[in-house]
Amino acid sequence: MTIFDPAIERWTVHICKRDFMRIMHPRHLVLATALAGEGIAPNIPGDEFFAGVKYHTAQHHDASSFPNNASKKVVVVGSNNSGHDICEAFHQYGSQVTMLQRGGTLSMRNALSVLQGLYDEIEPPIHEADLYSDSFPIPAQSALGRTTTKHLAEQDKELLDNLNKAGFKVDFGHDGSGVLRKALTHGEGYGHQDFWYMGGTFGWCRSFSKLLALQIKATEERLYTCPTRSEKAIQHSDFTSEGLLDLR
Repeated sequence: MTIFDPAIERWTVHICKRDFMRIMHPRHLVLATALAGEGIAPNIPGDEFFAGVKYHTAQHHDASSFPNNASKKVVVVGSNNSGHDICEAFHQYGSQVTMLQRGGTLSMRNALSVLQGLYDEIEPPIHEADLYSDSFPIPAQSALGRTTTKHLAEQDKELLDNLNKAGFKVDFGHDGSGVLRKALTHGEGYGHQDFWYMGGTFGWCRSFSKLLALQIKATEERLYTCPTRSEKAIQHSDFTSEGLLDLR
């Protein structure tokens, strides 16, 4: 259990290990649990009357584990990687499959080409690749992303045209800037006093954990006050100075 007391600006953190519990009262709390969390299955009114099987993609193992697939109708809610994999698996076993697409999907054949020449096994060294990757301001990354996304869309023209003809909604991210900007605008949080988030890949941790430590140190020395996000930044994910500085 974790509780924040705004009166004394401290957390109460209960750490449990087997039969032992330790209570700590830190000034700052850093969440470092990578980029994604556990799957969330929504509660749908009336689903208790559904006689079929329902589960989150995190629980999917193999379509062949279901008997008589050829006689089954399968609905997959979601149109990203996992949704496509499950649809393909059930289709191969003869099921009648319907994908429910809730919004536009950014589609590309070769996502690795975006990082080609950067994180390779030969060159450059990892610390240099981190510097190249993380030294660009986000607006500059977005501008480069638009060029890269346009190039990939030209390579995948036949695929994208066929998806559109089939009624599949394709998008290219915010302002056409591709997967990076889309991940940033859809995967962010909303901030809490003295709560800091350090997530992402090992590359991000190598670079940004140092900046995060400096920010916390500056906060402790009263040299820096972390701003609160504006409503505009929360609603539209605009990369204003406020939205960029708030790393919590």
